[in-house]
Amino acid sequence: MGLTFGGVLIGSWYVYHINYLEFKRSIDQYTTAVNSQEYLENQDKHITLGLRGGIEIARRTHNYAAGWKSLVDHTRAIVNRLEEHSSDDLRRFPAEYAERLKDSLRDTVENDFINDLRRMAQHKSLPVPKLYFIFDQDGAGWHFNFHPDDIRDFDWRASTRRFIEANSSIPIGKLIGNHYAKMKEFYQWIDFRDRQLGPYANANLDGVSFDEWKSSDSWNRAV
Repeated sequence: MGLTFGGVLIGSWYVYHINYLEFKRSIDQYTTAVNSQEYLENQDKHITLGLRGGIEIARRTHNYAAGWKSLVDHTRAIVNRLEEHSSDDLRRFPAEYAERLKDSLRDTVENDFINDLRRMAQHKSLPVPKLYFIFDQDGAGWHFNFHPDDIRDFDWRASTRRFIEANSSIPIGKLIGNHYAKMKEFYQWIDFRDRQLGPYANANLDGVSFDEWKSSDSWNRAV
């Protein structure tokens, strides 16, 4: 494949990656602030910050989901073209891609939720997370989560609806963090196979497994 996916990895992945970093920075900063003494000691300021933070996190969530959709669509366009490629290795790649996608990402709760949330934001409304006081393994504190009642009225797929109904609140920060980690490994694998196949194949990767290659710092610094 050589540089077949170069444009996706340089452009589409970069946009998606930056959208994730901006989402994470926003939710981390607002979560830290609403748990600080400055705001805990002043109820009015705490409520105002919760509202302002919820709106900003909703905006960042929308950007993340939109960037994800663009990345997926751009990747599929290339994969579809490879089905007609003159190279046997490249014609076989779409089947390999589909199997890897199925095993690692496609039907996960995180992926289904982000897919449906993007549709909801595009066609119905953009949900805004609210403040919840949560007890978990990291201790107790305020977190920005979606309230199930705010998102229930939509044509969610069955897996997403079960997830919503099973939770008293939807931890959007944790959910997007888990989704991004799965996406990063999947696209790291695409980059690895891109470097192994086609006219620009890297001979140094002959006999190298993906697990060996993905531990390299170069990809992590680049993307």
